[in-house]
Amino acid sequence: MSQQYIAKELVHFTTYENLCLILKDCVLLGGPNIEDSRKGFTCFSFKYREDISQGKMIEVNKVCFSDIPEGQTDIHRAKYGNFGIAFDKDFIVGKGGIPVHYVPRGATINSRWANENETRGSFFDRMTKEMYGYFDNLIVESNQDEDQEKREKYLKLEDFYMTHINPYYKFFDNTLPDDHCENYYFEREWRVVGSVKFYWGDIRKVLLPKGFDEAEFRKDCPNYKGPVVIEPQ
Repeated sequence: MSQQYIAKELVHFTTYENLCLILKDCVLLGGPNIEDSRKGFTCFSFKYREDISQGKMIEVNKVCFSDIPEGQTDIHRAKYGNFGIAFDKDFIVGKGGIPVHYVPRGATINSRWANENETRGSFFDRMTKEMYGYFDNLIVESNQDEDQEKREKYLKLEDFYMTHINPYYKFFDNTLPDDHCENYYFEREWRVVGSVKFYWGDIRKVLLPKGFDEAEFRKDCPNYKGPVVIEPQ
């Protein structure tokens, strides 16, 4: 049985200039800190006083892909660029990629620890800051006790949450129009923390916008011999 609501491959959309660089270097560099990604580092920036529901608490180098079927990418391309590079999902999973977990900020929260009429966004903001404060206090206490084993335990738990859970949450406003730049739900995003290196044979296809001259692309990226698909506008 076939289906049309998810794509067969995952696509990274970008500008033409970036696409040519990606194909030249055979690597998708995770942003926002591209230079550190180029050196092979995965950089995290933590701002404990910011709100996680606004996407400001943690910045991590990551590469993003969309799980949107061909012919339905117009909203996504308007945000990120009309040029795409596609890989099999299994390949991205092998690089550590997983789907993003979308959370409507205004959703109600059913918890004994929630305030009256508190939204899920507000609850996550408050509880995440409390949890990080708790972790920091435990680490300070273990340092004072010179208990290295206890300190490693707390650092492991903190790293697990910051590295493997927090970066994959994405809050959005479900009341926004479908094509609004902050209605992230329609991106159907998968993420890889860090960068993605690949070989020519890993690429399933390159996507170009309607009206773009494939011959120009072949001239600018002569080493790529694989399929090219023209996406309708």
